[in-house]
Amino acid sequence: MHIAELLNEVESELTDIPYDSEAAMRMGGDGRMYPPLRDNRHVVSSEVARYRVRRHNVFLGANGAIAIRTIGRSPKVVFTKAGADGVHVRDL
Repeated sequence: MHIAELLNEVESELTDIPYDSEAAMRMGGDGRMYPPLRDNRHVVSSEVARYRVRRHNVFLGANGAIAIRTIGRSPKVVFTKAGADGVHVRDL
């Protein structure tokens, strides 16, 4: 399953806010989390892509690893998950 499909499935299950493709592209949104848009994708390396979202950078490893960091002078990791091989994004 693709990360966008998973996020939309979880949001549909856990919130009462219906999916709205227009809200996904509007600043401020509608209170629902939407996956990063393809035009916000930046290649970090052959193994990692970075997606810029509202207040975070989302790093996705080719191995399935995920890291989400805040944006700002002192970025903080708010979520990290190793890939299928046990390797985290920071190690790629």
